[in-house]
Amino acid sequence: MTVRVPRTAARRRVTPLHHEVTVRHGTVPHALTEQLTTRFADVAIEHLDVAGVTRTAGSCRSP
Repeated sequence: MTVRVPRTAARRRVTPLHHEVTVRHGTVPHALTEQLTTRFADVAIEHLDVAGVTRTAGSCRSP
């Protein structure tokens, strides 16, 4: 037997969870970059052309 929960009650239970996920999405990348920059002297960032990489993926031609 399932219990039906009114929409407003369900929203009250889900809203704090959505807020927690939003906060973590903002906090985790910041914490990671801070840890990397304080732990290592040199940090390099590479920007890949994803469209170009996927276009040649699996082809027999030389890159």
